[in-house]
Amino acid sequence: MVSTALLGKLLNFSGTITEESMKEWNVKDRYNEIIEAVRHVSIDKVVKVFRLDNGTTRSEYFVLSVSEASSIVGYKVKAVES
Repeated sequence: MVSTALLGKLLNFSGTITEESMKEWNVKDRYNEIIEAVRHVSIDKVVKVFRLDNGTTRSEYFVLSVSEASSIVGYKVKAVES
C-alpha cells in the first residue's frame, strides 16, 4: 500500500506530502479517466491521491496504486493554484 512516508522516500522529497480525498481532488470529475486507468492496473483497486507542495502556489499530485507485480503505478499531475 502506498503511504505518504513511502512516497517521500521514493521521491527523496523532504517537504510536505498529504493524502487527499478523491472527492476533494476531483471536484469537477475531470480526472475520472486517470483514476479508472490506475484502478484498472491495480491489484486491490484502491487508488490514492497525494499532494506535494512546491512553494506557495505550485503543487504536484500523484494518483497512485499498487500493480499485480507489486510496483507502484499511477500519474503525476502538476498544478498552479491560487
